[in-house]
Amino acid sequence: MKIALERAQVQALVGADPMLAIFAAVVAGDETESDALLSANRSLISAISPDGWTPLHLAAHFALHSP
Repeated sequence: MKIALERAQVQALVGADPMLAIFAAVVAGDETESDALLSANRSLISAISPDGWTPLHLAAHFALHSP
């Protein structure tokens, strides 16, 4: 239940500010969505979140990687 609520909150934030989509995808570990977003807009790789993090910073922080 809590995860569904958090997912809904994330979707609401991304709906309000689509530039947050890359950060949401990276934090969730959603490689498919991250790849799709970056393929559509390569400049997202250097996007900076409101708290000063790039997508790469988030991926490294949460230790998200392909097996």
